[in-house]
Amino acid sequence: MNPFLAFDNALGFRAIRIHYSADPEKNPLSDDPAQAARAEAWLDAQRRAYPDPNDFAREMEINWSAGYGARVFPQFTDTHHAVGQTLRKHKRLVRGWDFGWHAPVCLIGQIDGQERLALLKEIVGANKRRTILLLTCCAVVLSGFRIIRRASMTIATRRAATQEHGV
Repeated sequence: MNPFLAFDNALGFRAIRIHYSADPEKNPLSDDPAQAARAEAWLDAQRRAYPDPNDFAREMEINWSAGYGARVFPQFTDTHHAVGQTLRKHKRLVRGWDFGWHAPVCLIGQIDGQERLALLKEIVGANKRRTILLLTCCAVVLSGFRIIRRASMTIATRRAATQEHGV
């Protein structure tokens, strides 16, 4: 890959792409073995700064297809990000979903006493075929609650859902 690339894009703007290896001090492929070792140490430190290898590949290696179709926040875990949150029957639930082709997801949360969204549950399907299972899980988890729906719906569907649930 050329570490420095300048070109005119489809909209007629001048675009410049500069890879870290354009800087001789950061090029691990340097002809000087000592310089290459320092550059490799720098690169290892940069890798450790990114918790997700896909983020590193996109940001540092300029690989726009890295992690294509993966979860937006793969680091999310119920045990770390939803600690101490419990369903409160007297509060409305907020539910959102995304029917992503690779990983459909349903998020369930409530607004806390400080007007913040407290995420209670994240249910992720592996692919499009599991969307029905995903929505069934949401229905089971949410049974008995008044729900505020948040999703990509047509206006007619949204109006029907609002009338049906009294939201």
